[in-house]
Amino acid sequence: MVFNFRILSFSGATREVGRTVDNTGNQLRRFSLIELQVATRNFDHENWLGEGSFGVVYRGRLADGSLVAVKRLRELSEDSERQFQTEVEVASIVHHPNLLCLIGYCNVEKERLLVYPFMVNRSLDFLLRQKAFQPLDWPIRMRIASGVARGMAHMHDQCHPSIIHRDVSCSNILLNADFKPVVGDFGLARIMHERDIVVGNAGGSIGCGSVSAAEVGKHPPLLPISPQLYQDTYVYTAVRGHIGYGAPEYISTGKCTRKVDVYLYGNMLLELISGRPFFHFSGLRNDWISRCMNENMLKRVVDPTLQGNYLPEEAERLVRLALLCADDDPSVRPKMSEVILLLENRLHGPDHSSRSSWSQSECDSTPYYSFPPSPSLEMAI
Repeated sequence: MVFNFRILSFSGATREVGRTVDNTGNQLRRFSLIELQVATRNFDHENWLGEGSFGVVYRGRLADGSLVAVKRLRELSEDSERQFQTEVEVASIVHHPNLLCLIGYCNVEKERLLVYPFMVNRSLDFLLRQKAFQPLDWPIRMRIASGVARGMAHMHDQCHPSIIHRDVSCSNILLNADFKPVVGDFGLARIMHERDIVVGNAGGSIGCGSVSAAEVGKHPPLLPISPQLYQDTYVYTAVRGHIGYGAPEYISTGKCTRKVDVYLYGNMLLELISGRPFFHFSGLRNDWISRCMNENMLKRVVDPTLQGNYLPEEAERLVRLALLCADDDPSVRPKMSEVILLLENRLHGPDHSSRSSWSQSECDSTPYYSFPPSPSLEMAI
């Protein structure tokens, strides 16, 4: 039996995926199973690239000579079918240089396959863990931080409906021959359809809806206070993604907001800076990093394979931004559009707000990731 796969558009009308058109006007290609068997040499183990919750990924070469990555569903189930549908539907919504584009798909009987461009430099996780490869230099790491932020901001703010990825991690950041990053693996993404959205206060610490003015005064934030930081739209959803990697308010309540992605971005950024996997730090990671930075021990945080080849002021501010994004309180985390401004407008040149120039009272009363109150750091978002 051939599965006639359809998805529901935002307007409520159904359309066949074989005729899905993405935002560039390009039609998604519907591959035959034989085409992909030939491209991968019948899914030969020598073409194995990796595997995840969806299934196994193989390298392939199409008839026109182009290299592709083929994701093959391991086992057909209700959950995996949902992931397959989500990846195809997301492809009809997003188009951005820093988001992995879908070339096409195959759905024949129990086979579900997705075809993507082949990323020569594989994943960020692979490059950070493989010591045999030349370490990523600091400029490349900065470009990765910026590129991923741009892709995520596009999902959150420019896509209609907007998209929450829910699984941003080093293993899902792919790199082409020029080390340009693209965010991939949208199987767990949540599309913010109007019918599913709940409007309300999804920010604040777990169990509370807002932060008092007195508390704000004690901890000056990186960004100007605005109601948008404490109130957001959200959807209720089953908790998905890497176990132990997700935002605490999402794990405890199931409320999924864009700030969940920001938290994941902060985790990814800390791995990018340190070269260490998330679980290396256990639950005291942020405290340990803050303590190192307060004691002017930046080199203990930054990846030792860089051998000191980075700008200390730039690295310091990037660490502070990462800690801000990975804060347990979602109301403290910036939006991804604000992260871009901080990365591209605030991380260049000397940092005159470095903690080394603060008074002892400022150091004692201000969290490491916060900037001191200074007119020079005010930002109009």
